[in-house]
Amino acid sequence: MSTLSTSARKQKEDDIERLVKCRLRSEVEARKAVESTMKRAVQETRELKKELVLLRQEKEELRLAARKNLLSASISSGKETTRGGSAGPNRDNQSGKQGSNKTHKRVAAASL
Repeated sequence: MSTLSTSARKQKEDDIERLVKCRLRSEVEARKAVESTMKRAVQETRELKKELVLLRQEKEELRLAARKNLLSASISSGKETTRGGSAGPNRDNQSGKQGSNKTHKRVAAASL
C-alpha cells in the first residue's frame, strides 16, 4: 500500500510540475506577444509623429502662401485700377515652387 501511495504521490508531483511548466511557457509567450505589440505601437507612434510634423509644416506653408496671395491680390487690384495690369503668372510660378518644396520635404522626412 505504501508503494501505491508513493507512486500516486510521484504521479501527482509530476502532474503539478507539468502544469507549472505549461503555465510558465504560456506566460513567456504572452510576454513576448505584449513586447512585440508594444514595439509595433512605438514604431507606429513615431511614424505618426513624423506625419504630424509634416502636416503642421504644410499647414503653416499654406497659411503663409494664402497671406502672400491675399497681399499680392490686394496689391495687384490696386495696380489694376491705376495700370490695368495682372499678377496671374507670378501666382502660378509660386504654387509650382511650393509643390516641389513639399515633395522634397516629405521625401527627406520619410528617409528619417
